Amino acid sequence: FAIREKGKWGFADSLGAVIIPCSYEWVENFSQGYAECGLNGKSGFINKGGKVSIPFIYDQVEAFKNGFSIVQQNKKYGIINKNGKLVVPLEYDEISEFSGGLAVVSKQDRYGYLDESGKVAIPLIYSKAGDFSDGLAAVELNGQSGFINTSGTIVIPCQYEWVEKFNSGLAKVKSSKKFGIIDKNGTYVLPCEY
Repeated sequence: FAIREKGKWGFADSLGAVIIPCSYEWVENFSQGYAECGLNGKSGFINKGGKVSIPFIYDQVEAFKNGFSIVQQNKKYGIINKNGKLVVPLEYDEISEFSGGLAVVSKQDRYGYLDESGKVAIPLIYSKAGDFSDGLAAVELNGQSGFINTSGTIVIPCQYEWVEKFNSGLAKVKSSKKFGIIDKNGTYVLPCEY
């Protein structure tokens, strides 16, 4: 459990015994064996034994999920693994969490996707891109929205003014200033007349 003493943070066990002394500016809960902490204005990670596992060199860090953490340094984002190795270099303006094995990234207002090895899986060609849901992700190209699959193939053309991500095989879309609902084949379940 996170505890605070004299303005500093640490951790205690369920009986109240201090396990990790209160020496951090801030702490978050443990996730996958590591806790995000702040020290001297920087962010890093400690393990449950209180040892620094990822040095305090980042401006921001996010909790580990599926063995990866999104980190920020000098206004650029990258991804590290639990060993602290950069698997995605600190060169992106934004990085989302992985969904469907892919993470949305942006650079110079262009969006694409990385795979879990850190390689570009879908080129950064979109003006907007969303997380995968039901195997599809919403993307915007030339001011119009549609959907791609995890291979990067456009499966529902970019022909809508706005789209919402798929949920249970259906997505809300907007065309000609009216809303409707499509299925994963792009077939209207409700035409855009509402």
